[in-house]
Amino acid sequence: MEVNMHRFLPSTNSEGPGLRACIWVQGCPIHCKGCGVPWTWNPNKGNVTSVGPVPILGREICRNS
Repeated sequence: MEVNMHRFLPSTNSEGPGLRACIWVQGCPIHCKGCGVPWTWNPNKGNVTSVGPVPILGREICRNS
């Protein structure tokens, strides 16, 4: 399984209370009026990342928790 990732922050306290990892995905087809991140709508941008059986992204998240 893969996800088209716009941005990954391994450690942030700006996206809610406490320290956390933050992932923005790329290619949303909904295009809500007033969307806070419309630059993530284009499905042809971003980086395809594995979230499969041994996900690199999961290891990155766990390394910083």
